[in-house]
Amino acid sequence: MTLLEKAGTVLKDPKGFFDAIKREDGVKNAFIFIAAASLVPTVISILAAALGLSQAANAIESLGFLSIYLLIPVFYVLSVLLYFVQAGILHIFVFMAGGKKGYHSTYKALAYGNLPSTLVSWIPLIGFIGTLWSLYLVILGISKLHEITMLRALIAVIVPALAIFLFIVFAAAFWALGGFNPGISPILAK
Repeated sequence: MTLLEKAGTVLKDPKGFFDAIKREDGVKNAFIFIAAASLVPTVISILAAALGLSQAANAIESLGFLSIYLLIPVFYVLSVLLYFVQAGILHIFVFMAGGKKGYHSTYKALAYGNLPSTLVSWIPLIGFIGTLWSLYLVILGISKLHEITMLRALIAVIVPALAIFLFIVFAAAFWALGGFNPGISPILAK
């Protein structure tokens, strides 16, 4: 299956798609897929920066003219490589939820399942819908590839996301109340 055929199938027939890729060995094809899909927002970011339409370009302007054109490819490489880390963290929770098919299955579910979010996350409102669709696809992929129920897959995905969210909330509250510097509290100083 070509990259475009995979993209079409994961969006149109995700259950059939995840059943079909069970036979894929390793993570090579999934890595190539997400690396190719991640080029779309990268190219859009470069074009937006070149046309002066990017808020990031304006924020980084003080670093020099070429810095935005150097940082975007660096962010691209990091975002593609971070899929390995994300899959590792997610795989711990998948394993705890009963998934026994290995890290490669978690990586494939994450890489293929994140296609909608990767392609449209930069578009207001549609990006949110794409993120929800990606969440569903990752859960479905974990369920199919690890042969666990959708409920177990949902728990495996939601628990780490909820833990990260709660950590951010508590860290923000800690900071706001002066926890990092007791003498200066943005809230209590007023």
